[in-house]
Amino acid sequence: MFVVYGKPECPWCDRVKDILHGQAHTYIDLSKDDQALEYIRSQGHKTVPQVYRYGEHIGGYEATNKFLKENKIAD
Repeated sequence: MFVVYGKPECPWCDRVKDILHGQAHTYIDLSKDDQALEYIRSQGHKTVPQVYRYGEHIGGYEATNKFLKENKIAD
């Protein structure tokens, strides 16, 4: 299960959601969830999207795309 932390009007957030099509994932809008925003900040992240899989940090769009390809999860 992937968890995507993002914000509205973020093109990279939209792209990461697109590449996760067909994969179980949850999108958390940081503009509406102060607790999640504080968590992301506490992890030292300053940009979105931030993607986690089963609690392990993957990274942003490029890192997620690479992860999917390397693990043969991508189409």
